[in-house]
Amino acid sequence: MVFSDYPIADVEPYINWSMFYAAWQVRGNEQKQQLRADAERLLARIKNEHILRLEGIAGVFPARRGRTDEGPGAEDDIVVTDPRGHEIRLPQLRNQAAEKNINLSVADYVTGEGDSVLIGKKTCGESTGNESTTGTQDYIGAFALTAGVGLKEFTEKLKSEGDNYNAIMAKLLADRLTEAFAESVHEFIRRVAWGYQRPEGIESTENDEIIMNNEAVDCTGATEIAEVTGISETAEFITTAALAEPQKFTEVAEVTTTTALAEAPKFTEIAESHETIRAAQTPPHDAVRGKYRGLRFAFGYPATPDHSLKQEIFALLGVEQMTAMRLTDNYMIDPGESLCGLFVADADAEYFTLGTLTDDQIEEYALRRGKTTEEIRKLIGTTG
Repeated sequence: MVFSDYPIADVEPYINWSMFYAAWQVRGNEQKQQLRADAERLLARIKNEHILRLEGIAGVFPARRGRTDEGPGAEDDIVVTDPRGHEIRLPQLRNQAAEKNINLSVADYVTGEGDSVLIGKKTCGESTGNESTTGTQDYIGAFALTAGVGLKEFTEKLKSEGDNYNAIMAKLLADRLTEAFAESVHEFIRRVAWGYQRPEGIESTENDEIIMNNEAVDCTGATEIAEVTGISETAEFITTAALAEPQKFTEVAEVTTTTALAEAPKFTEIAESHETIRAAQTPPHDAVRGKYRGLRFAFGYPATPDHSLKQEIFALLGVEQMTAMRLTDNYMIDPGESLCGLFVADADAEYFTLGTLTDDQIEEYALRRGKTTEEIRKLIGTTG
């Protein structure tokens, strides 16, 4: 799915103002109120003058956990199948400072081949007691998002006018808008594109039962979306089929929203308009607090510190072909107010930090990444 010039008004309710205040290091209520008033004035200008563009791309793909017979440490790899059927390996690291006596890896949240999982009539986690077990195809989400298109030019203009305060304000607002954008897109992925968290009022269909992350959910999932006839030609919605033919897709659709056209009837059963999706959103305060099933892990953050994995996601999603984001030689994203990472649906997923990694672990990971230990240390911010 490509999100081109996504409306700021749609992500504004998801802004985490507490993090905004923390960035300014203000604590008193009076200071916060003044800062909030200044921020909202600038945000109104940004919206009215169309100063910043929110752009992004996300997708849901078949995935599995690596196998022990694929090499040392391969069980900590996430193996994603791209639209052409090629496997892309995303090695993960396992934390060494055990929390709850468990050493965690993001790979734990993807089902391995041959794993037994529950199937049966479950609606987003509610069991009916008549489930059986079987193997399954799991999935993973990938994303790259930014709220920083146009920021550089705007801040340079403000600085040239001597308005350094609003230049700093604009930068911090873009940071918060990027995080809020990610929250909004994550909502769409959970409820529609992946479909394991169905909005209230949208009925299930007989083909809805998609098994994901050790839990059967009576929700429309990625495979049904991918099977919509002609969706890559008729809808403002980019599927794995469209990703396989991006040139053909861009000839027939300027993707600006997550809305599907009437010619995609199966999709319109899920959401007839962008307004339907908005109406079904999790309350913003709950979303900001992460009160939903599944998590997103951005590269460069504590559980997934290897920035170089952005390269695989950029290639998988066609980020540079479909958006203004560019990956630099040191794996940073331009604009800097960007995020890239993975969505997981596992109900038991939790955030964690890796802690101090051993030399053996770094050496093994370097082999899986095809890089030197020195490169890996630099990428993940450790020293020898």
